[in-house]
Amino acid sequence: MGNPGQYGSQAQSRLAKALSISLALVLVAAPATAGPLTIRLEVAASDRRVDWRDQNPWGTPRSRGKSKDAVVASSESGRGPASLIVIGAGVLAGGAGVFFGLRNHSAKSDYAAATTAAARTDARDRAQSEGIKADIAFAAAAVLVLGGLGLLFFTDI
Repeated sequence: MGNPGQYGSQAQSRLAKALSISLALVLVAAPATAGPLTIRLEVAASDRRVDWRDQNPWGTPRSRGKSKDAVVASSESGRGPASLIVIGAGVLAGGAGVFFGLRNHSAKSDYAAATTAAARTDARDRAQSEGIKADIAFAAAAVLVLGGLGLLFFTDI
């Protein structure tokens, strides 16, 4: 049947390659010019300055009558759908990992139930192949979800 450690080292090297390729893709996809999230303030009057005495303890200006030139915090985030697309791709990759993991489990049970050497060899090869695919899919899912969360919380993309 061969050395059991031999397949583990091959799977580990393939997993490491898949992780490095996935990480490189995420880093290339994220632009280097993305800045941190900011709160955008809109001022109705162009020269309106807020004095510290006009602030209440919660940081918002006190209303002194009905003023038209109050400071308003914008509800626009300016964020595009890129982070959500990357997170969605990570979820899909996780689903693929579950699919290949189930196929691996099925091939392992076929191996245990096999009665001939040819059936055992075929089941072992299928189990190994599906296990590697599941490992790669789970690694890609982790990289994509973490990259998407990084895009979501640390950039304006």
